Amino acid sequence: MNLIIATGAGLAARAYDQLLVSPTRSRSTPAQLPVTAIEWERMRETLFGSPSLFAGPGELIPVDALFAWENIVSAAGACIDARATLLLASSSPLAITVRIEPDDGSEPLDLLVDGVPVIATLCPHHAMPDWESKIPAMPYALPLSLEPLVRAAHAANVPIGAEPIFVDRQYAGYSLHIDSRRVDVTGPAGFVFPAQLAAKNVDARAVHQLILEQLDRDEPSDVVTDFEHRYLASALLATRYRTLRRE
Repeated sequence: MNLIIATGAGLAARAYDQLLVSPTRSRSTPAQLPVTAIEWERMRETLFGSPSLFAGPGELIPVDALFAWENIVSAAGACIDARATLLLASSSPLAITVRIEPDDGSEPLDLLVDGVPVIATLCPHHAMPDWESKIPAMPYALPLSLEPLVRAAHAANVPIGAEPIFVDRQYAGYSLHIDSRRVDVTGPAGFVFPAQLAAKNVDARAVHQLILEQLDRDEPSDVVTDFEHRYLASALLATRYRTLRRE
């Protein structure tokens, strides 16, 4: 089972052979996004498409564009509206399961995960003021769907190491190696590198600086509104990762 757990901008990482687990988006978002079509012109480089289909160059993008983009990606393959959590099923040999808790209140499902699961969600560190400039503390650096797996692996003395992912020399997220298994993190959570879990050959501070530079390139300071924690930059990061996975 190819699995991706994604929300918001992270949905741009989704390949259509993956089972997507994504909670239902709340409609409490304002009627218009705090950016214009010209400011988000680079969105056409992502799986979502061009904002000019929804607004003129100087016009604010309607929130319906966001729902349309995300719904189209969600509906293009197998999808469960649910929360998902990765769990350690066995430490020897290492096995990972995903617990799926459907939004409709159905009974939770526990499924064995094959291959490399992908997480493209937010993480608790995003809630901190000026989150970009701070090196995140554990466990806030980890997406909620990943933290229980890491905690269980630590308790079982399973080796863990985080390494950045690059596509054409551009940062695209990170891989978390858990013994012989791997979990890839991209989208908004990819911009929060877990420094305390960095592999021995990785300079976590250098990765943090690289992330800041990538954020500035993907969403320049004159465009940034921090809408959903750098939505445009996160969508571009997720797209970069998706390109790598398809190669």
